[in-house]
Amino acid sequence: MSQLKAAQDRKNELATENEKLTAEITQLRKQLAEARSEVVAIQDRTFQMRLENAALREFLRSRGLLAQWKILMERAPLMFQLAVPEEIDTTSPLLPK
Repeated sequence: MSQLKAAQDRKNELATENEKLTAEITQLRKQLAEARSEVVAIQDRTFQMRLENAALREFLRSRGLLAQWKILMERAPLMFQLAVPEEIDTTSPLLPK
């Protein structure tokens, strides 16, 4: 009889653990869906930024201003050095080199 009671207790423990793990899996799937959504949004924004950058470069090239633009962008970090907050990643590939 005690073995049956122990087996039933263990079964209940496992069922409780299973419920907790199922809830955790549900929460992790929700977080994963949110992260994927954020990745898509970031991809959309960076794609738009690349398009705008390409359009600007083409405009400048067609007007003969690209060389002047490159000089300005090379000097821009020096001009705005004091204005860059610490939380901005200045190694970003989106920033001019």
